[in-house]
Amino acid sequence: MGRGTTFTVLIPRVSVAADKVETTGESPVEAAGRIGILVADDEADLRSIMSRRLKHSGFHVFEAVDGQHAMEVFLEHSESIDCALLDLSMPRLGGVEVAQQLQAIRKNLPIVLMSGLSEQEVLDRIDDTGIKGILQKPITAQDLLGAIGKATAAV
Repeated sequence: MGRGTTFTVLIPRVSVAADKVETTGESPVEAAGRIGILVADDEADLRSIMSRRLKHSGFHVFEAVDGQHAMEVFLEHSESIDCALLDLSMPRLGGVEVAQQLQAIRKNLPIVLMSGLSEQEVLDRIDDTGIKGILQKPITAQDLLGAIGKATAAV
């Protein structure tokens, strides 16, 4: 009593696209800075948190409030978008439908689906849609950056 308390919080650093850093000599933020990510989720708070995390890691982020908006954003900024992060269940167009349309426009676009369902339940719902990863909600920052890093490794 009367002395106070000291807390130490240790947060692990996550390396994004580490393979790019080895081959180019760039920092992860520099390597990520050239990569544009389309983030489509109808949950505003979740979309905002993911977008901030990605921006903080150096990615260029394009946000969409639902599947139809994701298509509009992609068509407007297609040259700048290198990966799509799509919620499975969204109004107007779901993640699978958006993935199919995106793949019809750009066959090699990396796509990561997000869902509250288990990975197997998601896999049961999708066909060959070019999905490079599945994230189960709630999503940690480490899982988010890891999935984006894997999906964009060849970008």
